[in-house]
Amino acid sequence: MSQYIPFLNYNVADILTLFGEPSLSTFYMVFLPVGEVGSNLANAFKEAELYNTSKDGYRLEEKMSLLCSDATLPGSTFNTVEVRGNRQGITERVANYKIYPPVDFSFMVDAGHSVIRLFETWMGFISPLNGDPDDPTSYYKFRYPDEYILDFYIVKFEKNETAFDPGASNSLEIFQQSTKTAYKFKRAYPANMASIPLSYDGSSLIKSSITFNYDRYYAFDVEKDITPTFIKEFIDNIVKGG
Repeated sequence: MSQYIPFLNYNVADILTLFGEPSLSTFYMVFLPVGEVGSNLANAFKEAELYNTSKDGYRLEEKMSLLCSDATLPGSTFNTVEVRGNRQGITERVANYKIYPPVDFSFMVDAGHSVIRLFETWMGFISPLNGDPDDPTSYYKFRYPDEYILDFYIVKFEKNETAFDPGASNSLEIFQQSTKTAYKFKRAYPANMASIPLSYDGSSLIKSSITFNYDRYYAFDVEKDITPTFIKEFIDNIVKGG
């Protein structure tokens, strides 16, 4: 008698629900609280005339969320060490500590270059120049990390067909009605701002690529039709900073 192996006996109808709803990379939102009211970093953005200005109808946090064209869900790996001698003739490799690799984000650059100016201001805040910029004897001095780090989030959600119903009450249903997974990056800061090439060969969209370092991340699920506390605080800071 032959053995029944389930995954070799499925027909197309059986697996449509599994392969018919794949996760799509285009459905995500980034919540980067760069305008958090009262922080020294936010004050630096305000001095650079970036902090929650609404000349173009958008606040600072809104711009960063909307202009983030490429994001990265984080991964992790273990640093390992070799252990010899516990078992004769065997070399074991055991986990020593956890490593969180940097994550890359790309932001479309608006006509006011506020994206470039924001990250230049942020990195300048991390290591401010002491002295005249034209003076070759001027030097950089780094701030303490607690002054320039922040926590930010990526929320990964999925396409919800009911959200595209013409009778739907509002377009936010695509976000609200979907099951969401939030990734929180702890103590993050921009560690690298990539150079941006310019050319006369032809016009193309300019993007600013930023590499973030962070201490760790963790993920948690967000229930349908529930607005997480961090989103409420994010919106509240935008309103306060107006």
